[in-house]
Amino acid sequence: MSYEIDLFNAAERALSRVDNLKTLLVGAAAASAETPQSHAYSREMRAACVVYSMAELEALTTTVLHIANAEINSGSHSIKECRPSLRALAGHSTFESLRDTIDSNKVWQHRQLVTNFEECDEVAILPVSDKSQPPLDGKTLTPRHFDRIWSIYGLAGQWFPNVRCAMTLTKLRGLRNDLAHGNIPFADVFSQPGMTSIEIEAYIADISELFIHLPYAFSEHLTKRSYLI
Repeated sequence: MSYEIDLFNAAERALSRVDNLKTLLVGAAAASAETPQSHAYSREMRAACVVYSMAELEALTTTVLHIANAEINSGSHSIKECRPSLRALAGHSTFESLRDTIDSNKVWQHRQLVTNFEECDEVAILPVSDKSQPPLDGKTLTPRHFDRIWSIYGLAGQWFPNVRCAMTLTKLRGLRNDLAHGNIPFADVFSQPGMTSIEIEAYIADISELFIHLPYAFSEHLTKRSYLI
């Protein structure tokens, strides 16, 4: 099935790029014990690897949602055929239109439509966005984002392949934001325990498991058509 090929190709490309980051970290580890300049280079490489690995996870998650939504849309299913949790996503454009609607008649028409989704024969069109892909919100990924994805789509099992992966995502999310927004002086970030090149490499390896788990969960979900009631 084409969506399976697309899902696993996207994961393979992302994992390949993340493996390149690990290679950089090996060099950073070797350089860190030499000169002050090398030590600074090591910090820069560790920072870059944290930011880029989180960016790769976000990009892959967005791509997986694009593929899943496109596949579901291709079936031209009615909204009432979709599982109740997925109707919230099918009604995304309706919910968004209420933000700026000042015509009270249209507001109430939209409210009536949303409250009658279980009887709605309109074709469900899940959003595929080049910007912030619903149900994401454009913020750095956290466990809550994946909880939301699993809940809305009704994916089987838990979003994390193991507890360590969930804990590491929380850690890297905070670290990424500290680096990107300058919350903590750059040098201080990597003076903290658990911030050596070897440890950063281990963190990236932890979240890399999600790069496999996520597309696999969606592949199984789409194959079983679990998005329908």
